[in-house]
Amino acid sequence: ALEKSAVLFESDKIYDDQLPAWIGKYAQSHGLKINPKAIQMIAENLGNDLTKITNELVKLKLNLKPEQEISPEMVEENIGVSKEFNIFELQKAIGNRNVLKAFRITDYFSANPKNNPMILTIPQLYSYFMKVLTYHQLEDRSPNNAASILGINKYFLGDYIKAAKEFSPVLCIRNISFISDYDLRSKGINNPSTDDGALLKELVYKILH
Repeated sequence: ALEKSAVLFESDKIYDDQLPAWIGKYAQSHGLKINPKAIQMIAENLGNDLTKITNELVKLKLNLKPEQEISPEMVEENIGVSKEFNIFELQKAIGNRNVLKAFRITDYFSANPKNNPMILTIPQLYSYFMKVLTYHQLEDRSPNNAASILGINKYFLGDYIKAAKEFSPVLCIRNISFISDYDLRSKGINNPSTDDGALLKELVYKILH
């Protein structure tokens, strides 16, 4: 009855993988220039609380000079998000098989579990390897098409191409299996006592080796 005589407005919660595009469009609509990496840092660390994201962007805008771009450094300084120790940099280190950097980040995550909970890290790693696996299956690997299919900014496509060279489809499937197993273990299944920090280190070691 309402649909016939009124305007029906539904506001579904935005999915995490839609956040970067939403942030980019919001910034553009408000006359803001923002670096793709800065977008990624905001999306991965503030979650899908749109009010919190918009409030932080308003604060950043106040500190900008005319035509100045919001950089990763500005996000780090003003929002308190590390540009070195975050899930995006962990994925990149894994994709490059940079063992030292990957374990530096996992050490940081282990020491700061409230800011880097396993419950958020696991889905991000799962999504990452699903995208690398998807890239392997693409027939058209042109930048625009590949970025569109993967649901990423073209700016980051090189990271996935590099990861695809390091991890074959078989290794991607193996790693996805590892991640699924450690997701269950982080929830207490077949794991009576190991904490999340130790589980993450185990998982990253298996992925890289």
